[in-house]
Amino acid sequence: MEKRSFRRKLLDTILSQTTFTGSVLDVGGKKSGQRGHFRAPYEQVKSWKYLNISKESKPDILASVYKMPVEDSIFDCVLLSEVLEHLEDPKAALKECNRVLKHQGSIKVAIPFLFPVHGDPDDYQRFTKSGLTKLLEKSGFTIDTIETMGGLFAVVHDLFLFSLNKILKQRHPIVRRAILRIFRFTRPAWEILDNTRMSRFPMVTTGYFLTARKQS
Repeated sequence: MEKRSFRRKLLDTILSQTTFTGSVLDVGGKKSGQRGHFRAPYEQVKSWKYLNISKESKPDILASVYKMPVEDSIFDCVLLSEVLEHLEDPKAALKECNRVLKHQGSIKVAIPFLFPVHGDPDDYQRFTKSGLTKLLEKSGFTIDTIETMGGLFAVVHDLFLFSLNKILKQRHPIVRRAILRIFRFTRPAWEILDNTRMSRFPMVTTGYFLTARKQS
């Protein structure tokens, strides 16, 4: 995800405002080389473990989400932040997350919708609100909340920023930095516009943040 994207700021904000308690498993999270400004609130939780397939990210658990080398029902919360779009079989991954959660344990998922295709290493899909609901329910979860993340102007900003980066890729670094710096100065205006009523269409959003609980 582009570090200066509107979506990255929205993601940092919503994660910072989310309450985490107990033992947390951060699937796909990075202990080393983290993106954005959100950092695990270690003071709020009993434990915060990172699971990743990348050795470079220095995970606590080096493994695939499809087969986690941990016991059943040991985590209070699982976080999947910008992960599901990169998985070939998200349903299988969610069922494995369900397995490691305690009774009534929570899962928190952030996933893009109207956002450029991006590798990490691959990008396979996007889900609508209805699609996410069905996917989670079929994986053994009950939805608590689903929030949209940004509206029309957040989407347009990020699509333009992504395209601008690609267009300027072959330009001289000084020229590229200057143009991008000028564009960054317009961010406050985009934020004001995105908070207006004309930016609020349920079907136009950078993505979703949902919370759900393991079914009995």
